[in-house]
Amino acid sequence: MQMINLSKDEFYVILAKTYPARKAVYDSHIIEPSKKLILVNEIKMLSVLGTNYQENAVLMLIDALQREVKRK
Repeated sequence: MQMINLSKDEFYVILAKTYPARKAVYDSHIIEPSKKLILVNEIKMLSVLGTNYQENAVLMLIDALQREVKRK
């Protein structure tokens, strides 16, 4: 599978499309506060898989998961 090279503008368009989902996570009273960062990073990662922004998104998700594990 070929990696898609997104411009910065295309990346921001994708992030804007995920904003409603990310905001719903932030505003949710059901989701534990410690899990919100993980979910938001997962949404971002899934939106850029297969692009040149994939690596950074995966690293951010891994960091959020590591913080959650250390917290426990």
